[in-house]
Amino acid sequence: MRMDGTLRDGGDAAANAGTVQLLVSDAGNRRAIAGMLTDRFEVDTSSTLVDADLYLIEDRLLPEYRTALRSRVDESHPTFRPVVLIRRAGGASVDPVDDEGPLLVDEFVDAPVDRALLHRRLRSLLVRRRQSEELMQQVSALEERERELRRFERAVEEAGNAIALLDADGRIRYVNSAFESTTGHAEADALGGTLNLLDPRETTFDGVFWRTMRERGLWEGELVAEHRNGTGYVADATITTITDAADEVEGFVAVLRDITGRIQRERMLTEREEELDLLRQILTRYLRHNLRNDLNVILGNAEFVVESAADEVATYGDTILRKVNRLLETADTARRYSTLIERGGDPSQYDLSAVVTDVVAEARAAYPAASIEVDVPESCTIMAGDGIRDVVAGLVENAVEHNDQPNPWVEVRLRPGDRPRLTVEDNGPGIPKHDLEAFDAGHESPLSHSTGIGVWLSKWVVEGAGGEFTFDTGPDGTRAIIELPSPGSGDTDGIDVTDLKAREQRLRTIIDRMTDAVIEVDASWRLTFLDSRAQKILGVDADTVLDRDFWEVFESARDTEFETVYRDAMASRTPDEIEAYYAPLDGWLAVYVYPDFDGGLSFYFRDVTERKTRERKLEHRQDVLREIYEVVADRERPFAEQVESLLALGREELEVDFGTLSRIDDDEYTLEVVDAAAGRHDLAAGDTLPLSVTNCEVAAADEETLVLGDVERDAPELTDRAGYTDWGISCYLGAPVFVDGEVYGTFCFYDTESRGGQFSEWEVTLVDLLSRWVSYGLQIERDTERLNRENERLDRFVSVVSHDLRNPLNVLEGSIELAADSGDPDHLARAGTAIDRMNALVDDLVKLARSEEIDPDLQVVSLAAVVDGSWEVVPTDGATLTVATDRRIRADPTMLGQLVENVLRNAVVHGGETVSITVSDVEGGFAIGDDGPGIPAGDREQVFEMGYSTETDGTGFGLSIVREVADAHGWELTLADSPEGGVRYEVTGVDVVEE
Repeated sequence: MRMDGTLRDGGDAAANAGTVQLLVSDAGNRRAIAGMLTDRFEVDTSSTLVDADLYLIEDRLLPEYRTALRSRVDESHPTFRPVVLIRRAGGASVDPVDDEGPLLVDEFVDAPVDRALLHRRLRSLLVRRRQSEELMQQVSALEERERELRRFERAVEEAGNAIALLDADGRIRYVNSAFESTTGHAEADALGGTLNLLDPRETTFDGVFWRTMRERGLWEGELVAEHRNGTGYVADATITTITDAADEVEGFVAVLRDITGRIQRERMLTEREEELDLLRQILTRYLRHNLRNDLNVILGNAEFVVESAADEVATYGDTILRKVNRLLETADTARRYSTLIERGGDPSQYDLSAVVTDVVAEARAAYPAASIEVDVPESCTIMAGDGIRDVVAGLVENAVEHNDQPNPWVEVRLRPGDRPRLTVEDNGPGIPKHDLEAFDAGHESPLSHSTGIGVWLSKWVVEGAGGEFTFDTGPDGTRAIIELPSPGSGDTDGIDVTDLKAREQRLRTIIDRMTDAVIEVDASWRLTFLDSRAQKILGVDADTVLDRDFWEVFESARDTEFETVYRDAMASRTPDEIEAYYAPLDGWLAVYVYPDFDGGLSFYFRDVTERKTRERKLEHRQDVLREIYEVVADRERPFAEQVESLLALGREELEVDFGTLSRIDDDEYTLEVVDAAAGRHDLAAGDTLPLSVTNCEVAAADEETLVLGDVERDAPELTDRAGYTDWGISCYLGAPVFVDGEVYGTFCFYDTESRGGQFSEWEVTLVDLLSRWVSYGLQIERDTERLNRENERLDRFVSVVSHDLRNPLNVLEGSIELAADSGDPDHLARAGTAIDRMNALVDDLVKLARSEEIDPDLQVVSLAAVVDGSWEVVPTDGATLTVATDRRIRADPTMLGQLVENVLRNAVVHGGETVSITVSDVEGGFAIGDDGPGIPAGDREQVFEMGYSTETDGTGFGLSIVREVADAHGWELTLADSPEGGVRYEVTGVDVVEE
């Protein structure tokens, strides 16, 4: 029986683990193995190869499925798709090697199948597969990011606008190719500089500007700049901030678009509109005044014709005809020029020499009696509108037609240059004074108006092309002068310097007032303007609030800091600013108040709630860090109290119930310091737990901070631990603590309530910081202990030098003196013994200086021989020694000699000159007693302490050395009363060598 289909028992855990296709020929075996897997994996048992994450195949089926498996594996490459081979016991050998490519089989499992082993191997392979999938996703994301960057780079490089990237200090770090074409500055010249290179004479883009930019994020405006070749231009500039993931400003991007041509066209259009308005004014006045006068003449003559005799009709008829013809000529002129003006268009190139030559030729033919002279170059190209020929023709015809001299003459001269000049001069009667006044003033008036409409219209055509039209008239004639731009006069021709300076001033004003929203009020606090951003921020509609009282519309601003600042600015007429909380928005506003020229105020403002929130967070974090510093800087507080304070501080900041410092010893977890919320007594300092039940095991094993906002969500594999099942720990944030480079334990916080989200970056950083300080504090404690031990060793070293060497030195000195005095060689033998003793002590001193603990060199020694040798180097005066032992023991001979020598010396010093000392056996050791004054029972625990002595010149190290020697050998040293009445030192636990 075959088992086809998919087994899905095990729910989400199986689905998340991966799909395993099981290929086993025997149905019973297939069911058995599938049963092992369904609680952990999604199992497919169909015989047709499917798109599985892992293939588990029996060895005898490998030849049948080899090609199909190879195809599946190759299709997945480079994503890992594992194949596991089940090897049957005693089955025919199947070669897993594929000659056509890499090794097909990734892992082997021997039959009969061990369930736990199978789970581990499949999980391991599926983890590798998930990692390879994630890696491929990351690679794909990186490739897509790279493609986006390339597209962005192409877009930036191919953009027609100049683009510059600047660092946080306003220094240029990148420019595109359009930057050079727009500004004239090459990349090499621009990099490292500032945007002030756009106009070297100004310092608009200084530190104040960039600090303002960091605050407000965006600046837009028109920038008057200077090309590197010295010509001026106007750019539409936008500068925005570049921020990182933490919303910190990393730099700026500036985009410049040359709008010089647009500005010229806008100005020309404005001037054109003004000219058209003036044209309408003139035509209206002309039709209302001049034409009315002429019509009145016509009307009067017509009436007279009706009333007069017939023979005078011809005379009056001639008058009528002249006036009518004049009206027709005037109307024709006005119609022709107004058509040219209305048609407008951008200036084009014309050969003015050819235009003048043609016009003069036509004038000579029309007025043969006049002398018309011409002086023009062979060619002279100008920039002008379509009406330039009508202008030249009108000037020449006007000079000839109105010339009433007997010998009329006209001279036409053209001089080339950057702005070619055309002069038309005649010897006629000149232009009437009232016409010149109107012409020079640039407008008509009720008492002064021009009848020479053609001259007016010629002036507009010339100036519309960026030229100039002037008259010089007198009793001897008139000189009309026209200057027109040439094609090579530069893109900035026509931009008035005064106009540029005005724009520059406006730019500075914009920079000073750079903000998001604008409100304006007049001197009586009536709202006169609200832009769209002000309406959006404040939630008002301009149509409903304009012309209303400011304090009525924004009543919530009354009796606040805002009202004080606003009214002061209105009264003092000085700028001011305020940043304060505004209740209707439940947020903060930054407002810049500027007096206006009309007596009112302008408010430039933006919502800074987000920034204030960040600032409050930063201030709070600074307060937390300050508290931490105050705790750790308090050297008077014990380390445990400092840790407890840090745990309380961290627990409050993280809003959890528990904070602990733990120590890990192998598999044992000990709570050293615990801080818990009121009423929570679940855990206490000193509690010991198995490490395996804690989340801290993971943090310690990985040696990195473990962040679990929700244990079940973030680490479901930890939900079977007692920390979760028994104590209900649902969120956890902990970091390992290190001492001497090894994990000491953990510094962690946890709660029985999970978090909706994750611990914040600040919270994780805080715990990392605290754990590092605790590591540092523990390291200092350990180093201090180590240093104290070193100091103690040094003290012992010095004490031995000053104490134990003193005896043999005294013996040596006395023996040498006696030998010198008596010549007895026995004294020299005694000196030699003292020298040997000193050499042995020096060896022990070296050992003491190089190691923390003394390691005895155990040998079988005669206790009596050691006692006799020690007695020889002790100044005994009248003291007597009885050795009542023949025991042999295991001991370090030198160290045993130190012990005996210090006890003997102590007995001689404190027992008097005739003290009697006895060395005898006791059970498990030996004893040294005397008949001296003894040691009071209350002082017996102190006599072995280093530095303790009852003698004014004693060092207090003798008996402490005795204790150290006994401890080094593992012996027990006690004090008792001697049978002779003195003190008895009993050394037990000695390894006695039986005969």
